[in-house]
Amino acid sequence: MSTDKLTSGVITPAYGRDYKSLPALLADFDGGKDFVYHHQLDTGIVGKADFAVGARIQVRYGKLRKVNMITVTAAGPAFGK
Repeated sequence: MSTDKLTSGVITPAYGRDYKSLPALLADFDGGKDFVYHHQLDTGIVGKADFAVGARIQVRYGKLRKVNMITVTAAGPAFGK
């Protein structure tokens, strides 16, 4: 993956983790846990620090059946909208 900050894409929990709710996923995302990044030209392991402030990310959780969009913020938690 390139060294530039990511501005979009899809992430899913890494290492077999799963989340039943968006707040639980956001807590780990903000805590620096790893997620799998999926994009048509790039795939890899990422964390919040790899995304640019204002990045819009699609998150999949709940056995990949639940989908939500989040926006990365500079300080404090990312938020879903």
